Amino acid sequence: MVKTLGDITQELSEKVLAPARAEADELVQSARKQADALVAEAKAEAEKIRAAAKADAENVRKQMQVDMDTAAR
Repeated sequence: MVKTLGDITQELSEKVLAPARAEADELVQSARKQADALVAEAKAEAEKIRAAAKADAENVRKQMQVDMDTAAR
């Protein structure tokens, strides 16, 4: 049996390209999940840092007020 170019192309698509495309889709999906997890982790860490900085700034403000009150006496 002689294979035509169309037969060879179809066989190539079925045996090589389709599995490769499926694997690529799985890799992309996995990478997106990992990226989403990293972004969520970074946002949580940023919120912790923001809260800590806000608390530190409030403590400094309170200390400055105490120092100013003490100096005014």
